[in-house]
Amino acid sequence: MEEFIHFLRLHDHWSVGVLDRPNPKSWQRKEIRSLLSQTNPRKGKLDVQFEDLPEDVPCIIFSKLELKEVVKSSILSSKWRNTWTICSKLRFDASKMYKHLTWRYYITKFIDHVNRVLKLQHGKVVETLEIKVDFGSILAVHLDNWVSFAAASCTKNLALELVPRYYWNRIDRYVFPFELLDGEATSRLQQIQLSFVSFKLPYQFSGFPKLKRLDLYSLRVTRTDLQDLLSSCSKLEWLSIAKCDLEDEVIVDRPLSHLLYLRVARCKMTKIELDAANLRTFIYNGTQLPAPTIQAQELKDADLVVTNFTTFEHALTVLPKMFARSSALLGKSSKFSQLKHLKLLLCHTPEDLDNILSLASFLRAAPLIEELEIHFSISGGGNADIGRLRNLPKCPYKHMRSICITGFNGIQGQAELLVHAVKNATALEVLTIDTGNKNAKRQETVGEHSVPHGRVQPLLAAARLLRPQAQLASSSTVCHQANASPSTSTTPVTLTDQVTTD
Repeated sequence: MEEFIHFLRLHDHWSVGVLDRPNPKSWQRKEIRSLLSQTNPRKGKLDVQFEDLPEDVPCIIFSKLELKEVVKSSILSSKWRNTWTICSKLRFDASKMYKHLTWRYYITKFIDHVNRVLKLQHGKVVETLEIKVDFGSILAVHLDNWVSFAAASCTKNLALELVPRYYWNRIDRYVFPFELLDGEATSRLQQIQLSFVSFKLPYQFSGFPKLKRLDLYSLRVTRTDLQDLLSSCSKLEWLSIAKCDLEDEVIVDRPLSHLLYLRVARCKMTKIELDAANLRTFIYNGTQLPAPTIQAQELKDADLVVTNFTTFEHALTVLPKMFARSSALLGKSSKFSQLKHLKLLLCHTPEDLDNILSLASFLRAAPLIEELEIHFSISGGGNADIGRLRNLPKCPYKHMRSICITGFNGIQGQAELLVHAVKNATALEVLTIDTGNKNAKRQETVGEHSVPHGRVQPLLAAARLLRPQAQLASSSTVCHQANASPSTSTTPVTLTDQVTTD
């Protein structure tokens, strides 16, 4: 049972104020109370020193601290010189330990340092073991030994962050030794973080029955090994796979009913298929849209970023199929019945601008959507010539409270989408329109001559008139002008002047 320890500083004495436990009959709690009842009759103060506490209480206190803090405390008293060896959380970060040394000069020192600490920890419980160092072939044998140490030390959280500073052309990886983890070790692990690794599962691999969090980065693996690993983690709640060079499909044949969070970033996988009935968050970042099929009846947050060129038609064809087997999400008119926050980052060329209005299909597929973010990055600024705005059938978004559009140039497709969203968002509270490009690494504001101000201002003024209860928020000059009274040179227009309603 978790103890809640409160430290008090009483002048020149170290003491513990209270050690609360759910069991009020704990002998430790009684003894601490009796100790704290002792006072100095002359000073009228508590006269309890740290060494007066029961022997295992300091051990509990130090075990809750980080290794760095425990080592610092060991210099306060000769009796505490070796107390740091009872720390149950070990984190070794070469970048912080040897900030000003290059890899070839510090790697031997780092290996010796880790080995000495682990030798002192031999036979003790170490709940967390984290190693962060640039990988090199000299490390492979030592990493195997450190994994063996974790297996023998009842470790619950294991992290090996081995990504070198410069690794773009490197094909080597640390081969993670799953064969060193016996049944007891795999049944204890709850969190695993591996980066710059490859692996091959041993024959009759038993899996991780209690693993809740799995983070894989810069991974080289076969389709079969990755599928078998994921299928063996039935209690998994959080999964992230980034920079995996597997150019194949991944199909998890066992339900991941506990999975709440899924992130797939910069991977080459062509297909992702899994059953995650309780998935709440799905994040995808890649150069192309894969063909995933995810059963996720409880999905509420989807963040999809496609960095390669793709047409809206392709996106609208692929995305609805991503959750095609989620029967609870499908209906006659809705695809994502639980989706509440939609964020789109769009980088495209002028020839695709006529399709911007088709983004409304995403809104119609999410009847409970509350927040909409669209970040445009349009090369060339778009054509300022605008004809009559096209109309879409009325589709109320009764729960839409916030709309944020950046990279807004006032071109026809953007104007049509803004008109459609504002007209149908009857409960709109916040409308943010910004001409700045949020997709760029450095924030850029569209130049004065590239933004058709004469078109943007009337649209914003019309939106203000149609939804007066909404707060119009932006840092851009255009929006500030829209908040102000319209100038005599610009005549505000209502949205109904531009669109024929049904």
